[in-house]
Amino acid sequence: MKRIFILLSVLLLGGEILYVATFNSLLSSAFGKKLLNCRPDVFQIKYDAISSWWPGSVHVRRVSLSIQDPNVQLNVTADEAQMHLGIFAALRKTVHGTQGRAHGVQFFLRTRPDKTPSAATTKLLPPVTGFPTVSPRKELTKTEIARQPLIIMEDLQASDIREIWVDEYHYVGNASIIGTFSVKPNVNVEMNRATVMTTTGALSLGTRTIADQIRADIELNAPWFDLKTPQELLSTISGNATISAHVRSLSFANYYLRRTPEVRIENGTGTLSATVSVLKGVLQKNTSITADCKDISVVLPYFTAMGSGHLRWNVHEHKSRLHLDVHPFSVHENTNGNALVLRGEKLTLDSETANLTLSEQTGVRLVFDLADAKTDDLRFLNHYIPHGTRVEIKSGHGAIGSHFEIDSEKQSAHGDLDISAKDADIVNNTATLQGQVQVHGNVGHIDLKSGAIDLSQSWVALNDISVTSQSGKDEHWWAKLTLPQCMIRPQKRMSWEMFGVLQLKNAKPIGTVISANVPVPGLSLLLVTIKDIHASVHLSGSDDTLNVDDLSASTKSGVSAQGFMSIKNLQSKTDQKQKGAFLLQWQKLAIGIDIDNQKKHVVLIKPTQWFEKQKAEKKEIN
Repeated sequence: MKRIFILLSVLLLGGEILYVATFNSLLSSAFGKKLLNCRPDVFQIKYDAISSWWPGSVHVRRVSLSIQDPNVQLNVTADEAQMHLGIFAALRKTVHGTQGRAHGVQFFLRTRPDKTPSAATTKLLPPVTGFPTVSPRKELTKTEIARQPLIIMEDLQASDIREIWVDEYHYVGNASIIGTFSVKPNVNVEMNRATVMTTTGALSLGTRTIADQIRADIELNAPWFDLKTPQELLSTISGNATISAHVRSLSFANYYLRRTPEVRIENGTGTLSATVSVLKGVLQKNTSITADCKDISVVLPYFTAMGSGHLRWNVHEHKSRLHLDVHPFSVHENTNGNALVLRGEKLTLDSETANLTLSEQTGVRLVFDLADAKTDDLRFLNHYIPHGTRVEIKSGHGAIGSHFEIDSEKQSAHGDLDISAKDADIVNNTATLQGQVQVHGNVGHIDLKSGAIDLSQSWVALNDISVTSQSGKDEHWWAKLTLPQCMIRPQKRMSWEMFGVLQLKNAKPIGTVISANVPVPGLSLLLVTIKDIHASVHLSGSDDTLNVDDLSASTKSGVSAQGFMSIKNLQSKTDQKQKGAFLLQWQKLAIGIDIDNQKKHVVLIKPTQWFEKQKAEKKEIN
């Protein structure tokens, strides 16, 4: 028995010596390295030294491993690595590694796009040793997919990870990863009990660093998810994370706002802390992110607000809420050279949703509040006054406040805007209005797709106004225009339309403004000295057309006026076309005014019948 034991020991020892000598000599030789790299289009490996003291156990130093499959191209390097490989698992088309250990790791992975990317995009992607070209994704047949081996890495531990670069996301620092990973190339991936820890590091997106001094402790579990639809990972993943960092940008919050493309958060430098809990792709209560930053930019339609602020994102029982305070702040135009237009003490942005799934953010409601912002120059409002009105603000200062709510599901918004201006200087052709102006914009509805806006129930009030024109100057005048109906439709031939009700101290300034824009006879201005006038008018227009329909005015003394007019080629000084008819009445006295381009005349014979005929003809034309 003793002899048998000695014989077996000798055989085992001899076999071990033979295995070690043969394996190590073979894989250290040029022939062995060439044998391992027999499919360089799929698999490439380089190393300084390799050894194995038992079948299936491998230890390498300064190794570089590159793999290309139909979906990804990747390269992993390590100063030192070892693993136990299951020899018999290969009979089941399985690569089963256990007790993998790696130190001094760098990881580079890029997903293969549907088409060859541009040179600019390629510069943002990680280099993959052995596969310098970013080649398009390749579709495999069912037979080829069935041939793909199953790769299982069990009890994998990687320490001193110095760099992780996946597509445009680039981490540099110190990290470690522990876990079990299973991959079916071109099919799916699974993560079990994966733990990621970082003690310091910086994360970049493209060429921009978005965070540094990152300290994180992350635990993840994800059952099999399809590699062709990686977003499926978000609907299956579970885990917990605690993160602190110095952030260079709050743009990560835009993932939460992605269904409201009109609002974006950019820049922002400061501290961030986060506690996140996810179960099967659903955020759990007590998840929170807080950040205190300076130089935050909130990009809105037409404007960008900037300042220092505090961001809070919390998940409650059935909803999540994002809250951003920016204080103090400044508002700049997105066009016109990023000009400063407003300053204020506090701007708030609130967003809320009842959908807590990571894969799909639906039903997001966004609330924007701007309180008592000051402006030293109202001229920026000229960009938002329809050209057809021929109104231009020359100067003025005042305060602006607004409240808006955006519904991402309906792609709509509503709210209000209040402007209080002092010393406003407003020009309408050769007429100038100076004084106090108050505007209340009731934004009943905004269609974010078409740009259509309902401003019905808005109003404009003029107080202590002086009106100057070629005919003289009038002081201490007042008026209020209420808009029961006001619509802006950029895609329509008539891009704006409104019905207005006007109350006036007297009509003299109105007559001054009208005479500065329309060649009317002096006789038509007989009403201008009459006080307490009530008028209504229907207006519509575009950049080059102004239509005055159904004008009606009356006074307590029994004087009334009605009429209509159309002006075309508004921007032309030589080819402007005007057509209109007006009827002035006082008791039994009536006067008609006919306007045909530069020709105008007074109708004294049966003016009422003449005007009714003009109205009928206009109705037929329309």
